[in-house]
Amino acid sequence: MNVGHEIKSEPQVPVKRSTRLALPSTIVWVTCIHIAIGLAALTAYVLSEDKIWLRVYFDYQGALFFLVFGGLEFVLAALARRQFYADEPLHKAWTIIMLASAVRWVGLVMGNYLSAPTYINPLFYLVRPWDPEAAASLREFGLMVGRSNMILLAVGLGIVVRLYKRLGILARLRLTDYLMLALVVGFILRQGVQIYYLVSHQTGPLTFKAMHLWLTDPALACLLVEAVLLRRAVISMGWGLISKVWGAYPLAIFLTSVAHIGVWAHSYRYVPWQVGAVTWYLWFLVTAAYALGPAHQLQASMRARDQLRT
Repeated sequence: MNVGHEIKSEPQVPVKRSTRLALPSTIVWVTCIHIAIGLAALTAYVLSEDKIWLRVYFDYQGALFFLVFGGLEFVLAALARRQFYADEPLHKAWTIIMLASAVRWVGLVMGNYLSAPTYINPLFYLVRPWDPEAAASLREFGLMVGRSNMILLAVGLGIVVRLYKRLGILARLRLTDYLMLALVVGFILRQGVQIYYLVSHQTGPLTFKAMHLWLTDPALACLLVEAVLLRRAVISMGWGLISKVWGAYPLAIFLTSVAHIGVWAHSYRYVPWQVGAVTWYLWFLVTAAYALGPAHQLQASMRARDQLRT
């Protein structure tokens, strides 16, 4: 029996292209449109000197962006976790990443949505009269909660780094990687010295905010090291969908570091407000980059299933 002949005589099944919605492309395009509107609002503010342009954009559209994209990141991370069996290392990694995204979403909602005196904020109707000081405290607490996600994310990405190391995928770092690490780690050390100076010269007890910064800044340094290792690994693997999964997190972490540096430089008047305004929009890019990671994972799983069906 000629097996090769029988295989050749079978009818060829046409390969159908997937018509599913491309999640990563949708996230990128929506983010680009959102930031373009924001830059237009900034231009209108510069020309008219009327802050209403910026307030409407950041308090309404910006708050909704954080609300939707933060929730989208959590949902996509939960769906990405379901793509792996419970005994697989990536299942554990995605579980911790999912928890980190949940903490980040809570921080975004409290810090950017529930603390703003807007008509889309349900607390604005429930809390009468509106207390600006309480809203500022809620915003500060939300920002601290959001920063706590870095601890969980460092654990989750650490599992991926160890897996890549065991598989021999990690590549050696280059000069540009060391320069990027030196820039951000130097800033974090500078922040640590400043916090230590403030705490050592205060008369009261150690504040929760100072303790929180001491805890999350080293977590950001660990995240950056893991991000650089993953970035170098995905470059050596090529730029496929799986590489883009773990390439989105280094992008988000590096943009977070740049945004922190920008906020610090603007608060100490090292840069003019025009330069500091750039950091306002970096947080939207950070949120979108965090959502891109699980979106690429789901896209890769859907493409694999489509190929198996054909």
